[in-house]
Amino acid sequence: MQRLWKQQLKWDERVPTDIKREWEQLADDVQFVKDIKIPRFLLVDSDNLFHLFGFSDASERAYAAAIYCRSVSDTGKINVQLIIAPLKTVSLPRLELCGALLLV
Repeated sequence: MQRLWKQQLKWDERVPTDIKREWEQLADDVQFVKDIKIPRFLLVDSDNLFHLFGFSDASERAYAAAIYCRSVSDTGKINVQLIIAPLKTVSLPRLELCGALLLV
């Protein structure tokens, strides 16, 4: 959508072929979203050893940060859970800073 807005097309103009192809690929790929499973409940027993790991990155299109919780139970079972991974679009110089800020 952002690329279309930048093209400043009129409502009845045809979408450029490269954007149309990208949209069709996205529409084809969206079926795989159903296979992604992210637990909503974060379980860390008080006896568990746990660590938080954070990652951030940016590109010309967006920035993101992801935070994971890794816990080890008293029996040695390791569990890793995604806590949060938001995404937002901003200019490139600001993206790296926003990614780092978001991670913190």
